Amino acid sequence: MKTYRFLGVLVILAMLVAFLPVGSVFAGTTKVAVCHLDELGVYHLISISESAFPAHVDHGDASPGELVPGMIGKKFAADCSVIDVKTLVDTVTVPAGGATVNSTAILETGINYELVASGTYRFANWGEAGIADARCSFRLPGYNNSTGVNAWIDGSVFASPKQYYLQVWVNGTNVEWGTACETVTHTYVGALTGAGTTASFKILDDYYSDNTGSIEVKIFRYN
Repeated sequence: MKTYRFLGVLVILAMLVAFLPVGSVFAGTTKVAVCHLDELGVYHLISISESAFPAHVDHGDASPGELVPGMIGKKFAADCSVIDVKTLVDTVTVPAGGATVNSTAILETGINYELVASGTYRFANWGEAGIADARCSFRLPGYNNSTGVNAWIDGSVFASPKQYYLQVWVNGTNVEWGTACETVTHTYVGALTGAGTTASFKILDDYYSDNTGSIEVKIFRYN
């Protein structure tokens, strides 16, 4: 009789364990936070076992602080709300006429900022040629252009002493605007480390009287 009672107790305990959360049975199971995408397309902060994390990633989930799957320029905050990866700090319009302009914002010392330069301006009255962007210029043959046809030429390959001419300079020096001529978008990304002051911008040229237009530079700080 005692044996039957003991077996009955084991059955009851087994049934109780079956209905308990896994974490209650295995107290040592590691828990991780995850931003979980529900069926309505909304992310929620939940806690799951570490072993279940890969399956959640396959489903479209990610950890707080990581980039949001399928959403460019977005990441998860600590509570799984979706925020921008970077914040726009300032927008500077750099005139083609040679004036030096400063950002309104003071860039914090040691903080890395992203610069996004876009647009074109005219530097010479050469018909369809004579336009430039932050990195490159569309040039006639023979004028720092050995291709034999009108072509976009990277200012970094201009013969000295005009190397980097027609580019947008920052704080009195050239910056690396991307890696090649962007002849369709005319949009380039550069970087700048803050020094506790505003940043200065200027289009470098040796003859400004026929220049018109401007380049827009947006300054971003990463969150």
